[in-house]
Amino acid sequence: MLSVKPLITTLSLLCMTSVNLVGQEALIQESRRSLSAMKVDPGTITLDGVISENAWILAEKATDFLQFQPTEGKPATEKTEAWVVYDETALYVAIRAYERDPSAITGQYSSRDRSDELMSKTLFNR
Repeated sequence: MLSVKPLITTLSLLCMTSVNLVGQEALIQESRRSLSAMKVDPGTITLDGVISENAWILAEKATDFLQFQPTEGKPATEKTEAWVVYDETALYVAIRAYERDPSAITGQYSSRDRSDELMSKTLFNR
């Protein structure tokens, strides 16, 4: 069974702008935003990495994100869109993050990222 609590926590962290609490009350008030999650019927969303279901079109879209670096609280330099829907068992978050220079995207692979190993343990070691 999918645990919704970690997803809600992650979503909350993504939607809030990180701010220093001392001396930045105006920035805190300015950066608080909200997004309504739309309820969908079970089976509406397919977890395939493609944002193609009609639910995403109908759901409220978050835009106008604020950046954390290099200048905290300023409008984001890259376009980002996010949607949230849920059903009785899961919270679904779709994010489309644009990058003018995709070659600048870097990542690190670590042993915890071995999804094939995780999948085999999940499916066959019950």
